[in-house]
Amino acid sequence: MLPKILGWDIGGAHVKVALASGQTVSQIQQLSCPLWKGLDELSNCIHTVSDLFDINECEHAVTMTGELVDHFPDRKQGVLGIVNEMSNILQTSKVKYYAGKEGFIDTQQALANYQKVASANWLASAHYTADKVANALFIDIGSTTTDIVAIHEHQAVYSGFTDEERLVAKELVYCGVVRTPIFAICKSALIKSIQVPIINEYFSNTADVYRLTEEL
Repeated sequence: MLPKILGWDIGGAHVKVALASGQTVSQIQQLSCPLWKGLDELSNCIHTVSDLFDINECEHAVTMTGELVDHFPDRKQGVLGIVNEMSNILQTSKVKYYAGKEGFIDTQQALANYQKVASANWLASAHYTADKVANALFIDIGSTTTDIVAIHEHQAVYSGFTDEERLVAKELVYCGVVRTPIFAICKSALIKSIQVPIINEYFSNTADVYRLTEEL
């Protein structure tokens, strides 16, 4: 019998989980998790997931970007905080963290190699896609950012690994479907046949746009 694997993506605004057995994904859930308010938000999400899935029967595979939220003083403390919170509730021996080219590593390795675990979810998705598709342009649009990765002959091709390197290479774009302020996208909008300048204040974001178009 194939083991049950619960995949986690710990973001700064949402936690996504997917239950898989072999190549079959049977359930998917997305939960609100405003992690900038503190690790209690993540703890609450984990307990909610435990009500939806039998987490003690599962092995766990984790990616994250939530280490970037304002709650943490730096990226290292963010990774350590998330890893420790997961370990406090889940069975540590059953939890693995995605570390890019290193693949999945255990809790102690994740604590010692935080820089490889931090914000590596884009590469997990790109590597998975590269296994399935020979040549493609992989674009992952999230609530805050967009990842752009070329796939050539079943290999993910990228110039940068860290956020800084990927920003410089334009492989990471800070534009998403929920949290991007409107003034970051355009400088004016056509309203009642008049071109009106966009105010440089955080009065609205892309979530408001997609609500108006009934796509969110």
